[in-house]
This record gives sequence, structure tokens and C-alpha cells, in this order.
Amino acid sequence: QQPAPDQPFSLPTQRQVSSIPRAMPDGSTEFWVYPSQQMFWNAMLRKGWRWKDDDIKQKDMEDI
Repeated sequence: QQPAPDQPFSLPTQRQVSSIPRAMPDGSTEFWVYPSQQMFWNAMLRKGWRWKDDDIKQKDMEDI
């Protein structure tokens, strides 16, 4: 979960546990874990998205 070289602001790397149950093969129940804001940013870059000055702001990433 490293920042991209040209990333304009830092993002949190903490993940949040969902309240949505996840069935496990052994019958136990766990919960889904949402990606961190940094993981989301890096995934967008891998898909070809590039940040521009008038694009997404740090506050927008908090709302995702």
C-alpha cells in the first residue's frame, strides 16, 4: 500500500471491516473488509486512470 510516485496527497492505509457477513468453507462466519483509500487509488491507476489537477480531491477519496 505505497503511494504512487506522482500522487498529490497522502491517503490512509487502514481497512474497514464491513457488517456484511462472509460465509467461509469451514462454516464459520467472517466479515468482508473494505479496501483502504490507498488501495482504491492504486487500483484506479492499474486500470489506466491518471490524476489531473481538476480531478478528484482528498475529500472525495474520504467519501468513497
